[in-house]
Amino acid sequence: MSASDSVQNEPEYEAPRRLNPAFIALGYFGLMPFLLALVAISFGKNKFGFLPDDFVVVDPQIFFVTYSIVILSFLAGTLWQQQFFSPHGCTQNLVVSNAVVVTAWLALVAALASKAWIQAAVT
Repeated sequence: MSASDSVQNEPEYEAPRRLNPAFIALGYFGLMPFLLALVAISFGKNKFGFLPDDFVVVDPQIFFVTYSIVILSFLAGTLWQQQFFSPHGCTQNLVVSNAVVVTAWLALVAALASKAWIQAAVT
């Protein structure tokens, strides 16, 4: 038996048949900020007021974009972990994940500099 035979016989990662309830709950809680921002934008709200008398005011579009970048960074980090522990890790995947996150960050900086760039940041 050669070394290449043992690599081919390794089990592939597969999703468990039943997900942990904590994974499901965290997934839905992670969607809540997206939905909250989407509802606010749909109803034409220009700001979120989180404390009495609008002490902290956040533009829902900027909130949506910044939260999107946080989630994108989290997903890129999970790709890094997957590639790090995989015997078949691919450098190209790591470079692409970094390029996507840096591009999103630059779009965020552009959106913060000028509201006209918000559509590019969402894209």
